[in-house]
Amino acid sequence: MEFCPYCGKQLNDGEVCTCQQSQAAHAAQSNNNQSVNNGQPVNNGQPQFNGQQGNNGQPQFNGQPQFNAQNMYNQATQSEPALKDIGDLVGGLLKKPADAVAKYVTTAKAPSVCILIGILAFISAAKELIYMISRNVKSTTSYYVPYKTSEIITGVIGEAVTIIGAAAIMALLLMLVINAFEKNSGVKVTYIQALAIATLVNLVYVPFTLVGTVIGIVPLKFFTYVASWVKSFGHAFGYILLFLGIRVVEKDDNHMPLTYASAALASAVLTTIIGLLF
Repeated sequence: MEFCPYCGKQLNDGEVCTCQQSQAAHAAQSNNNQSVNNGQPVNNGQPQFNGQQGNNGQPQFNGQPQFNAQNMYNQATQSEPALKDIGDLVGGLLKKPADAVAKYVTTAKAPSVCILIGILAFISAAKELIYMISRNVKSTTSYYVPYKTSEIITGVIGEAVTIIGAAAIMALLLMLVINAFEKNSGVKVTYIQALAIATLVNLVYVPFTLVGTVIGIVPLKFFTYVASWVKSFGHAFGYILLFLGIRVVEKDDNHMPLTYASAALASAVLTTIIGLLF
């Protein structure tokens, strides 16, 4: 009894194993497949893996539309850096507000700034809704005239538009004024940086106004005073942050009063105009 020395197959007396012939034929077929289409693998209408590394070291498919899992993941998580920037800013206000503001303004990115404005607009709209509903409740036992449903909707939308519009107009004015004052110093403030600065004024004021509104619902005179104190604190804190934000990009402090006052004036005027419209 004999055995093939290559594959170990049991052979009859005088029998020759064909394993080597089969392997040779398989290798020849593989070579033919590799040589078709100018040396490229035949895809037969199907996407083929080309063995190369694409972006970020990830394998790519050749010649056909593909679903890239890495790109899908990047799109799904693209808001995470923006939320981290906002989280760092808010967290920094409790520890080192000047440093937190400086970092946020210096590295201002459109996604984080726009998301923050949207959050503040939502909070402000919620505050207005709570205020209007609470006043309607009070109107049953006091001299308040209740709001109609249409007035509530208009008021809530108007409050959100005010936050967004005030930030947009203030940012434009800040950019023009600062760049005009600093044209000889080489400072060039972008609109996104100016928008980040303009947003700072409402970063504390809007949430504290919401808290004050909720406190003011309590039908006791003392809580009315507390609500006013809370709103005043938020208002002062907001304008201090605005001052710190302007100072990040303003090289000459002598320009600070006019720049600061212009920004405050623009915010007040726009708020009045939007209030009249809504």
